[in-house]
Amino acid sequence: MKVSWSASHGQYRKYVGSQMGRNGTPRPKCWYLGSDEREAVRRAVELVAEWERLKRAGAESWPLMAAGGAASNANRPKDDFVDADCLTVEEVCDLYLDSYRREAEANQIAWSTVHSTGHRLEWVRESLGVHSKVASLGEREIHDAVLFLARRPVPRRRMHQTGDPQPLSVTTVVNCVRQMKAVLTWYAEMDGCTWEKPKRFERLFRLRKRKMMTPEEREQAAKAVVSADVATFTVDELAALWAVASNRMRLYILLGLNCGFTSSEIANLRTFEVFLEVHEPYAHRFRDKTGVEARWALWPETVELLCAQKSTLSVEKRWLLTSYGNPLVEVTRRTRRDAIEQGWKRMLSTSGIERRLGFRYLRKTGADAIKRIGSIEESEMYLSHAEPGINKAYANRNWDRMWSCLRQMRDELPFLIESFSTARSFDPGPVQSSRSATGYRNVCYHAGKGRYYAKAMTDGVVRCSAYFLTAEEAARAATLLRQDS
Repeated sequence: MKVSWSASHGQYRKYVGSQMGRNGTPRPKCWYLGSDEREAVRRAVELVAEWERLKRAGAESWPLMAAGGAASNANRPKDDFVDADCLTVEEVCDLYLDSYRREAEANQIAWSTVHSTGHRLEWVRESLGVHSKVASLGEREIHDAVLFLARRPVPRRRMHQTGDPQPLSVTTVVNCVRQMKAVLTWYAEMDGCTWEKPKRFERLFRLRKRKMMTPEEREQAAKAVVSADVATFTVDELAALWAVASNRMRLYILLGLNCGFTSSEIANLRTFEVFLEVHEPYAHRFRDKTGVEARWALWPETVELLCAQKSTLSVEKRWLLTSYGNPLVEVTRRTRRDAIEQGWKRMLSTSGIERRLGFRYLRKTGADAIKRIGSIEESEMYLSHAEPGINKAYANRNWDRMWSCLRQMRDELPFLIESFSTARSFDPGPVQSSRSATGYRNVCYHAGKGRYYAKAMTDGVVRCSAYFLTAEEAARAATLLRQDS
């Protein structure tokens, strides 16, 4: 068997069989087989044998997914013949991930689930072999793939990484092994698939987490306090964060403590879910993740900042938007943008606290305080969790008692009681920027006037300040423009 070298692609290639062209007629199919000549010859032999089997079965061209991946199938008709037994590991993973994408496009799952699944599937492909036929996988091949991940391989260096890449964490290995099991189970249930799972299929994916840990990791785990306590913020840490926070970040902190909102829930807060024109303002909504109803009595500080920071635009009736008029958290097919988490990280770096807990730990802090003041029932109501059992069909939840717990939790936050005012905004001073020609963020220079001015976008509208003699004065004006958004 001979293969030819393609200098432009840097791989060996072989023409085997036919594929359907754009005009609907068969044309020769070129297979690129990698840069290893011995491996290329082996794959070429397999392809020739597979093509002979397909011709005996009456096929005139390669099946849909076996003919070269998603790129060559973009213009194929949807009723093309698909032979499940010919699919490779890469093609099965692509089909599996595509099913998740269709669910995300229909708003049945979040795009973050698609992204995390795609990352785990990269290791599934590498461990099982990208070009391996899934129908040929047996107990030995699956077991070897699991052991490959259990050795915690080192990922390749990313372009943004400055240090040496570290081996996969134990948690990542466990998640990738679970993903491999899910993909193989999904493939076994595919229509037209004759592959049967090995008899000891369930046992192949069992891992001993502690055996995968290094001596240093075991020592670190032994020194840690094993009490299963939930990490929460202390009152002193909250006071330190409050002292350096702008009015917008203070509103995020209050919503995280008052209502237990995560960044996504703050971004999805709608105008019809907030009731301020009543004797005791409150928020009432169904949580997106659980679909459970919840009501939270709003603190006076939360109400004041909600009114001050409400967006002037009405994009999908969202209460809060970025200065560009976009959602605070936006997860798309390609990426995830979280303006709240970005601002939270910047605030943590200037707060002086040692622990770098994420924004979601405000929700845990509030739930822990409600459970300590009241009981687990009030904590579950605060978290918008479903009530267990069938008692919910016979008795109502006591929202008044949960609201009483919220009032007591507010009384335990001295930085709210002692000195709260929306006019008291933290002034970080001029913000420098290496990407600006003037050296300051949102500061421009007018060559005709020979002066500096601030230019910032708030609520989708570009706003400018007066002219200043120095860039520092314009930078302070830019800070005020950003705080007014």
